[in-house]
Amino acid sequence: MKTQHSILSLTVAATLAGLGSTQASAQTALFTGTSFEVSISDFVGVGDGSENLVSTTVSVTNLTGEPVFNPSVFTASFSGPLHQEQVQFTPVAPVTTTPLADSATALVGGDSLSPIDTAFLLTSDDVLLALTAPNEEEITAVSAEASTLTFGGITGFSQLLEGSFSIEDALNPATLATVDLAQLVFSADDSILFDFVIAGGEPGNTTSDTGSVIIAVPEPTSLALLSLASLALAGRRRKG
Repeated sequence: MKTQHSILSLTVAATLAGLGSTQASAQTALFTGTSFEVSISDFVGVGDGSENLVSTTVSVTNLTGEPVFNPSVFTASFSGPLHQEQVQFTPVAPVTTTPLADSATALVGGDSLSPIDTAFLLTSDDVLLALTAPNEEEITAVSAEASTLTFGGITGFSQLLEGSFSIEDALNPATLATVDLAQLVFSADDSILFDFVIAGGEPGNTTSDTGSVIIAVPEPTSLALLSLASLALAGRRRKG
């Protein structure tokens, strides 16, 4: 059995590349272990500018070169002021959380993952076994961002997205050298703590890495995003 346990705490130095685009491309490594690397995509400004939101994709890559050790078991916890778009059919109805990429589709139909929603980039079909099913806290603070869902969307901030689970495609590990684990959305002046245990392998032959990283946008990028948000709000006022 190959196992590494290391704890890191670092602030990600993201670049301005990709800001304002519909998606980001380059990857920044947050953690490099014995078996796995955790990285994020370049930060991208999302939403209507009301909350100065940024989005990034957290990915996990097998460093061993052996497909049997592709990442397949995750204990993941993202904590901090995470922006959410959850579902509430009427103002008095209970709020339904959206921790997976297909949560909104299952609830209201037709809507894919919202660009301003924090969620695991997995569907209900991807999750094979769960000690703790992917879940998120209900919204605890309101957001000024407009909903992107066709029906029933409310926006706000919660403090937790977590889960402990294996994924269905682990049955075919050759296809999973890199797993896009989660989409994080938060205000550019905030930060998110990511605690994780990542494992892969087969019975009697496994590997794992443990870590903790802080995901934050560095000040020059925050200022640039604030400028973009101000321009977006000014444009909305002119249209109004």
